Amino acid sequence: MLDKPVNQIRYYFVYDKKTTSLIAIFFSVVVFGQFTPTLYTQDYFGLQLKVTRQMDAELRVMANHSDNYFTRKNATPIETELLLRITTIQKEYARLSLGVGAGFVLEDRDPINAFIFPAQIEISPFKNELSFLSFIAEPSLLSYLEGEIQIRMLLGIKIRL
Repeated sequence: MLDKPVNQIRYYFVYDKKTTSLIAIFFSVVVFGQFTPTLYTQDYFGLQLKVTRQMDAELRVMANHSDNYFTRKNATPIETELLLRITTIQKEYARLSLGVGAGFVLEDRDPINAFIFPAQIEISPFKNELSFLSFIAEPSLLSYLEGEIQIRMLLGIKIRL
């Protein structure tokens, strides 16, 4: 009795390739459309997720630290950052966001190595077919747990999928 519905479901997903393809495309657009990739100076790559209308979260990886990580030749630990930002000023062509975050080194016993306080300015100068492109300027205050404090300036390009 249970064998018949299971076979119908299996037939539906295995043999009806058009429907299966449409479901896969819809699922990938819904899942990956929520993430916004950003390329920064100093070899950072970020993935941003809009949490609410005024809040977003971003995960960044420092790309140059993973060059020889898997071969273990002159390898340095992979550094990542997790940031939470709140939009404070929103205009038609610009946005100012203030946030807080933490820097991680994945191989250390105590993975958190810094606290980050970014102020991100996003400028979207195009309102035509290039409206998916925006430019980022982000001055940040980095407070390392060893006591050192730095000011860092990142420039970036954000691409909305």
